[in-house]
Amino acid sequence: LDPRALNLPQGRPLGSDAKLQNQTLCLNAVTAVGCGVQGLSPRQLVDAPSHQQGTLQLVWNLTRSALLGPIKTSKMPQLNGLCLVGEDPAVLAKYRPEQVLLRWVNHHIRGYLEASPEQAAVPRTFRVTNLHADLADGLALAIVLHQVLPHRSAAWDAACAALGASSTSERAEGVLEAARLGGVEMFEPQAGDLTAPRPRMLLAFVAAIFHTHPGLVEQPAAPKAAKARRALRSNPSQAREE
Repeated sequence: LDPRALNLPQGRPLGSDAKLQNQTLCLNAVTAVGCGVQGLSPRQLVDAPSHQQGTLQLVWNLTRSALLGPIKTSKMPQLNGLCLVGEDPAVLAKYRPEQVLLRWVNHHIRGYLEASPEQAAVPRTFRVTNLHADLADGLALAIVLHQVLPHRSAAWDAACAALGASSTSERAEGVLEAARLGGVEMFEPQAGDLTAPRPRMLLAFVAAIFHTHPGLVEQPAAPKAAKARRALRSNPSQAREE
């Protein structure tokens, strides 16, 4: 969206026609990037207080796109480190961002259990199957923060304290404190948002942790992929068809 195309207030509030033109441009832009809301019109956005559901859905679509859009192996090669033993990276490349985040959470849970054979508080088979209800008790989030935050830092100490918390609410508070100390942009969640659970808030929170502290090792480029790129460069006709 080119801001030069927008109507800007020149010392006085915009008129209704100018507002409608701005909202039309905005809706066209969000639709172009796949974040549109079916049935939401520019006139409804001008009168947003009377159409809160559609307006909030639009804001969530944009938020989700910004958070989850970069989570793909083509943009983040280190995600290939989430592949299981013997798994073809092409399988992970087909995953939706939410599925990648779920794999990422379980990757760090598995790493924690393998590195801490002496602990007895977390079952050896502990895994999560979703990014809402399974995170409500804060245990998985505490483990992830324990794994990705810099060790021996104040944030890591807070994550360790959250792991040892005696109640769900206390653990949720500890998780939020560890994330805050670790520099995670948290969308101002409260402990109750995690324990309720609120699915969208939890998804945004997990994505924020991922972007701030992925805890993944950079993966080398796949030899086959590099060879294929060289072959395409040497064959212009094939490159055009590709």
